Amino acid sequence: MSPVRAQQGLDEELRLLAEEAGAPGAAWAIVLGDSVRAGATGVIEEGSSVLVSPDSTQFRIASVSKVVNAAAVARLVDEGRLDLDGDLREVIPWLGESLTLRGLLSHTAGLEDPSVGSAVLVPEEIVELDRFLRGGMPRRSTPPGQMIRYSNRGAALAGLAVARAVGSPYDEAMREIVFLPLGMEASTFSQPPGGQVARGTRCAECRPESPLWMHASPAGSMHATAEDMGLFARGVLSSEWGARLFAPLVTMHPELPGMAMGLGERPGTRHRVLVHPGGAFGIQSVIVFVPEAEAALFFAANGGGSMLTRIIEAFLESLDLAPPAESPQPRPPENAGEFAGWYLEGRAPRASLESVAALFHYATYIGSDEDGFLTRREEGSVVRYGQIGPDLFQALDGAQRMAFERVDGAVRFVHRGSAGVGFPESLERLPRWREPAIMNELLSFAGALPAVVVLAWPFGAGLIWFVRRRGSPRGITKSRVRFRAPSLGIWAACTGLAAAHMAFLLGFVAAFNRLVASGEVFLELPTSMARLLFLPYGIAMLTMLCGVLLAQSVRKPTSWWDRIALGVCTLCGLGFVVLLVHFNLLPAAY
Repeated sequence: MSPVRAQQGLDEELRLLAEEAGAPGAAWAIVLGDSVRAGATGVIEEGSSVLVSPDSTQFRIASVSKVVNAAAVARLVDEGRLDLDGDLREVIPWLGESLTLRGLLSHTAGLEDPSVGSAVLVPEEIVELDRFLRGGMPRRSTPPGQMIRYSNRGAALAGLAVARAVGSPYDEAMREIVFLPLGMEASTFSQPPGGQVARGTRCAECRPESPLWMHASPAGSMHATAEDMGLFARGVLSSEWGARLFAPLVTMHPELPGMAMGLGERPGTRHRVLVHPGGAFGIQSVIVFVPEAEAALFFAANGGGSMLTRIIEAFLESLDLAPPAESPQPRPPENAGEFAGWYLEGRAPRASLESVAALFHYATYIGSDEDGFLTRREEGSVVRYGQIGPDLFQALDGAQRMAFERVDGAVRFVHRGSAGVGFPESLERLPRWREPAIMNELLSFAGALPAVVVLAWPFGAGLIWFVRRRGSPRGITKSRVRFRAPSLGIWAACTGLAAAHMAFLLGFVAAFNRLVASGEVFLELPTSMARLLFLPYGIAMLTMLCGVLLAQSVRKPTSWWDRIALGVCTLCGLGFVVLLVHFNLLPAAY
């Protein structure tokens, strides 16, 4: 089939896939050699009559922005204005520790990816990039190179390096380095973009999404038309500096797909395929490069169900690429239980107030089925894996692979290559006590037991009063029963601790989980929740008070009920404080 006929057939397939997924509108660009063909379907917004245009309708391309950001880095590295492996403190002097562009663009720098405070409701409140990153520099909570940990703020730091190297604000630097040289006249990192913008739709409610404006603009705030993204892809494929964008940067296992500059390798053909998806506020997008075939695809839709995997597959099928080399037949592992357990995704925060919620949103279970194959839930379905090499597994019905890494002989990490619209990722195995179900029980018991003590206190006091008033049980002389009335101070200390526990669990942790589920987590914390952040310190002080009272009760004998109440409250308080410290919820500042 000729390239033109292949493009025309793909145009129709992309249109049908968008309509089947329920997207109000979509636009795309197909690149084959020097040819760029752009197309569109549908309307710019649910309920609108304005049609999507491939050359005038701007889409917020979300995380595909990282690829354009990486292209700017690639050009500046090619010109000698940036060093891929140099210490970024030479470009950004206020950085507290050594970072490299290689680590940032391959997501292996070990940086956190905090969400709170990343966005605002009105563009006038956007903070300049340098000031935002200086005030919200993410922590490095894992060693560099240990894991692939997707980080938006890491990508934003690479964008700041671009701005510093050019000597202009970021959006102006991108216009100078990328947009103008490639003829991308309708592309911008400015917020708002100022053109005709497709508005995202949340499919569950079929209503337009209200956009949020991001401080870390290099990570996901670019707006562009499909035609401009076609020009971008063609320019990268045909330029000498563009080759740097596709150069392999890192892989966590020699048999797994790895990372290029802001792009993930995708298995499935003998040709090297590089992909980056995006999704934000009702928009979904993807860019695909096949450098050997001088081909690329950009696609964006303003809503609809999951369709990007099928979009990629349709594009690759249209190129008629060679199938992948045959791999060994997957087989059940001899000891599936050695690999089974809970694993925490790399991008999950570990050193911020988001770490508790992350445990319940970013943990995944790898188990086994009745045939002994490993299983993992991915993109809404359960994928079965068989072993093809030492600690290396492949999906039974696809090219997806994952490799386990051992530390001191025990399975500690699992690295997963990209597939579908996924990204290469690393996951860290959770110890038994940190598994979501166990942690939920620990938090529940530590929070609820002091409340039980407080509610039971009147009954204990009444029992003591009854024994002192009526005498001791048969067989025990009254002189041997040396009960004293429970202290009001003890009850007050336990009451305060119980109230602080429940307020923090229900008022902050539960509310934070709701913010994550609704997507509002990107905004600043509501004032009511921000005020609750003093509670970890209150819990620590009340725990110390309970401990002091318990020590005094040993020197000055009190009733058995006093000691039980104080013992339970002190132990629960200590357990809660340990959890607060472990999840970095008791730092000097948030």
